[in-house]
This record gives sequence, structure tokens and C-alpha cells, in this order.
Amino acid sequence: MPELPEVETVRRSLEPLLLGKKVLSIRWIHEPVFVGGGKIYQEALAGATFIALKRKGKCLRFDFDNGYSLYSHLRMEGKYFFRNEGEPFSKHDLAFFALDNGQTLCYNDTRKFGRFHLGKTSESQLHSPFAEIGPEPFDIDPKEFWNGLKRKSISIKEALLDQHLISGIGNIYDCEVLFATKISPFTPANKITYKQAQDILSSAKEILTASIHEGGSTIRSYHPLDGIDGLMQLQLKVYGKEGEPCLLCQTPIRREEVAGRGTYFCPKCQHVHQKKEKTFVVGVTGPIHSGKSSLSSLLKKKGYKVFDADKEVKKMYSSPLVLAKAKTIIGAKAIKNGKFDVAYVRQAFASSPAKKERWERYLYPQVKKRAVSFISSFEKGSKICLDVPLLVKAKMDSLCDEIILIDSPIKNRLERFSDDPKAKEELVRINSSYPLEETKNKATRVIENDGSIEDLSLQIRKLKLP
Repeated sequence: MPELPEVETVRRSLEPLLLGKKVLSIRWIHEPVFVGGGKIYQEALAGATFIALKRKGKCLRFDFDNGYSLYSHLRMEGKYFFRNEGEPFSKHDLAFFALDNGQTLCYNDTRKFGRFHLGKTSESQLHSPFAEIGPEPFDIDPKEFWNGLKRKSISIKEALLDQHLISGIGNIYDCEVLFATKISPFTPANKITYKQAQDILSSAKEILTASIHEGGSTIRSYHPLDGIDGLMQLQLKVYGKEGEPCLLCQTPIRREEVAGRGTYFCPKCQHVHQKKEKTFVVGVTGPIHSGKSSLSSLLKKKGYKVFDADKEVKKMYSSPLVLAKAKTIIGAKAIKNGKFDVAYVRQAFASSPAKKERWERYLYPQVKKRAVSFISSFEKGSKICLDVPLLVKAKMDSLCDEIILIDSPIKNRLERFSDDPKAKEELVRINSSYPLEETKNKATRVIENDGSIEDLSLQIRKLKLP
């Protein structure tokens, strides 16, 4: 497929042969090559004179003296030939521009993929395909290019072929540029560093300039113009070199398919240095009935492994060791019929804050140990959710990459709780002691849960968590 150097070679070869020539007529044997139908091209360009031939990326623009431009995208194998009067045409000649010097400019395309577009020269940036083509490596700002890469999760190989992001680089020079920068073609585009982005642009400019100087590459069936062969193929370092020794390390060049394109690279020089994936831990915290469980459930659906602190504490309260410790710190009445008496403990804490503080100093580290064990039980790269009401107070915030505080108006919490007036009084009392401000200071995200589960789900999606 012709790339920027080949198309530039075509432009430089055609321009001196076309300038000042008048188009007498246009005809075709494959009308689909003219987008919109051949008739409008005949009406607009018959009698018009060529005044310039421009290029953007891999697209040509023929300018005429009547203010119209003809846009030509060569696609896979589009070529131009001059046929003299009386000379037979090729079976692959699809469109014919009869000139006033007796010659005919023929558009030849074996695969019939190429297309023409027509538009006003003054509106070139509005017309397809010029309007859809991104800046060339010679023109693009490095930061603009890097920012564009950061928005793409596809491979860097595919990203460089995206003519909306950067124009002019095709499969051949994509392989050559990545080899020159020692970047694996499989590297995700959004993992490319700013320095690597700069190196890519620098190498692209150097390689494309060299190729333009050599007249492009003559690969398989593509020749830049009738009678002209490019010589850049003699300088290619990896493209088409499968099995040959790398020029730098002697490792055999490998070919693999990437997005349907044959991709040549050195597996040693362009090795992907895989970093060990880091486990991502998000802490979910908030007052009673603020919506923590709903939030954790939504994260579970996203693949998160959920550590529920309330459930872990209930398990601990059935442990003989924990029950024995409760008797020591809170008192013998904390245990009733061999079980933790929650009602008594709440009364004891209300009358003796010191006991509550001593119990928390014992309990919180035990819960934290369980959370650490929970996290380490999964392989690296896992996503973990720690659902802990008093995450910050228990000093478990240090385990988290993100801390989401979910809060809710008291009236909403009461509606979710119980119809028992005493139970509601208890909820208000417990929540009044919740360290909301301290938790807000440590939280990386705060969600106001004052709507439906659908609203909460929408807020979660907006967080864009892994």
C-alpha cells in the first residue's frame, strides 16, 4: 500500500507533467471510483487547467484554475499512467482524464479500492478525505501526539496506522519506526511514555525523509509511477525480513499478525518489558445505611473481590480467643450464653468511653490483619474492595489505592433502616459519632447517595475505576 513517501514521489513526478495542462474530458469504466458519480466531475473539471498538486498524508489534491480540487486517495494499489494518443489502455485503467497535449492521464487500480472526491479548493479542510486526515509527523506537536496515544488502549502498532491521529505512516514505515525506537509493536498505545512518543516522531521524520529522497519503496506490485521504482526497500531494516538476523543483535526477525497486518520486529531489541501488575484496592466507607453495601455489590459485579468488615467482625465474635479478650476488657457480662451480647456491650461503651477505646485498640488491628490476609490471598493484578465502616479510624486507609466515602442524608438512612422508633434513635446516636470530616479528608472520592440504586450505579461508572 502506498505510504507518505510513495505518494509524495507520485506528487513530485506528476506535478511538472500536469501543470498548465487542460482537462478536455473525463470518462470511466468503473464509475464507483468517483464518489458521487462521474457526471459531476465531468461538469466541474472539463475545460479546467491544473495549477497545483498538493498532498496531505497519503492523499493527493489536484487544484484547478476554476476553484475546484480533485482529491485522490490511492488506497492499496492506485497508480497513475500517461497514455499517448492511440496507445492501448490497460484492463486495470479505471478513469481517464484527456489532456490538451494529446495525452491521457489514466488512473489504474487493480483492486478498485481507490476513490476520488470533488470540492472547492477554498474548502479543502471540509472535504473528505482531507478533513479526516490528522497531522503528519513533520507537523504534529509531540504533546498533542502523546495525548492522542494516551486515549487509545490499542497497540502502538495499530495507533500509528490511525490516519486520524497521525497521517502518512503505513505498515512498512510503522515497522521501521518501531524498530528504530526499540519499541515493541504490541505495547499498548496508552503505555507509551512522553520520551518514547518524542522518539517515535523523530524516527518517523528521519525515515520518511530518507524514503522520500529514495523515491519511496517498491514493494511487490506497487510502483510509485509508471517507469519509476523507489529504492527505499534496499534500506529497510525489518519489513519483509522474516527469519533474517537482526542488524543489531543477530536475533531472527519475527513476523506476526497485528490487527490483520503483517508486523515485522526483533523479539530481543523490541522486547516487551512486562511490569508486574499491581493489585488495586479500593476502600468503601461511610456511616450506617449510607449505601456501602450497595456500592460494594456494584463493584463486585465489576469483578472486585469484596472484604466485608461487618461479616468478619461477626466471625471474630464467635472465636473463643476474642470472647475471652472481651471479658477481660469489657467485663464478664459482655458474654451471654457463650455469645457476644451486643446490646450489653453498647450500654457498656455508652457509660464507659474508656472501655470502648480499649476494645477498639484491640479489635481494629485484628480486622486489619484479616484484610491484609484477604488481599494477599489473590494473585497480583486483582481488584479488591474493602467494605469497612470505620476504615480511617481503623487505620486501614494505608491499604487502599482509592478511598470512596459514601454519605447519605439522615432521612434517607432512616428510611432504609427500620420502622422501630428505638432502632432509629440508636441509628442517629451511632451515626452522630461517625468521624465524617476526618474520613472526608482522607477520601479520594466522595459520593452523595441521595437517589436510587440506578443513580448510584451511574455515579460509580463516572468514577472510571479499573
